[in-house]
Formats: sequence, C-alpha cells, structure tokens
Amino acid sequence: MIYLEPDNRFTPVCHVCGSQARKVHSQDVRTIRDLTLALVVVRLVCWFRKVYCTKCAQIVVEGLEFVRPYQRVTLRLAQYIHELCKMLTVAEAAEHLGLDWKTVKNIDKVFLEGAICVVTEFSYSASNISTFEEVIMARSSSRSE
Repeated sequence: MIYLEPDNRFTPVCHVCGSQARKVHSQDVRTIRDLTLALVVVRLVCWFRKVYCTKCAQIVVEGLEFVRPYQRVTLRLAQYIHELCKMLTVAEAAEHLGLDWKTVKNIDKVFLEGAICVVTEFSYSASNISTFEEVIMARSSSRSE
C-alpha cells in the first residue's frame, strides 16, 4: 500500500469548476486501486479533502489529477480496463484484474459514452510508419517500372 496525504502548501481545487477553494470542510480516506506492478496489486490509501467552493456554493471533493471524484480506481487503471474490454469480455477482464464484473462494466461504459477522453490518439499521417496499403502500392509501382 502507498499512503498519500494532501500537501497543505497548496490550495485545494474544486473538481466541478476548477477554482481554488479556500476552506477545507473535512477530510476522508479512500483506498484506490492502481495498475499492478509485476504481480503486486497496488493500492493507494489517499486522503481526500472535502472543500467548500464559493463559486459553486457547495461542498465538493478536491480535484486530483490521477483519479475521478468518488471513484475507487485510478484513471490509468480505468483506461487499461477499457483497452482490455476491447479484446476480452467484461467477465474475463474482471477475473484478470480481480475486480467485480459490475465495476469493470461501469468503467468501460463511462469510456464508451465519452465521459473520459483518451489523449493517446495516434495518427498515421503524422508518423513515418507506412500502412499496409502504402507498402503494397509502393511494391506494385516499383515492379511495373
């Protein structure tokens, strides 16, 4: 287990509007599952600050970069689950990760609905990699000459 505590040198940020919240309402501990490291299941014990946001006029959870509010898995584990679900069934992905199948289904559903954007898009046009069609066309044109 890895223990994470808030750094009081930094002002917490509202996860709804992104503005800095001046007042900490309370703190809560949550265990968050992360990607496995070799064969070790990694769990993060994270302190979340609940803050009062003056802009939203409500008590909200502090915004953190590595986890969505109220979730029990990190964003990178959620992305890994989504990628697994492209190749495996939900039940197989859940068994592979040791998670409940409903958790895996809900995470994959969020990605499919577009609520989480995957920023690792790849463009063949911007790379030096040739597609299969380009290789065939190049071979056929060199043979005809």
